[in-house]
Amino acid sequence: LVLFRQLDDVEMKQIFERMPTDEAVWVVEDMPERRFRRLMELIDSKKAGRIRELKKHGRKSAGRLMTSEFFAFTMDMTIGDAAASIRDNPRIDFTKGIFILNDTGELQGFVPARNMMINPDHTPLRQVMRPVLHKVTAEATREEVIDIVERYKVSSLPVVDIDNYLIGVIAHEDVVEAMEDLTDETIARMAGTN
Repeated sequence: LVLFRQLDDVEMKQIFERMPTDEAVWVVEDMPERRFRRLMELIDSKKAGRIRELKKHGRKSAGRLMTSEFFAFTMDMTIGDAAASIRDNPRIDFTKGIFILNDTGELQGFVPARNMMINPDHTPLRQVMRPVLHKVTAEATREEVIDIVERYKVSSLPVVDIDNYLIGVIAHEDVVEAMEDLTDETIARMAGTN
């Protein structure tokens, strides 16, 4: 964070344009409000909106761990159409999961990457999707997220709102970082240095 204080707004803009949204939120967390507003005016409005949305969530919540950059398709879409969309968006990591929604946008299932590769392009996603067994709301604590991911060996955890609309995805690597943070906090508390 000390490094970011030394950079001017143009340099910060260049960094933020390349940085994933969920990581950008951690950087702006301790930024003075005036500089934050200036930076949000400089960067792409869509990305600025996503950063503001994630920043609303509590620091130790699922909403803060999630990313809003993921793939979600309707059940009637074919594997070929979904694959074309994935190719057209190389910045979004498809290993976080390919989620399936109904016509109204509710989460219905997910498609493992393997199923995308071994089935013909004309196959509808509904034929190869699997049910989502574990999901959380944005208000869930990071401890609840860690428990679900560790207990059920989930590689990515969908985050839904009260109406079951997919609003984000928590990747395994983000859970590992949360576990490290929790461990650091526990050690600091035991040493009396938090």
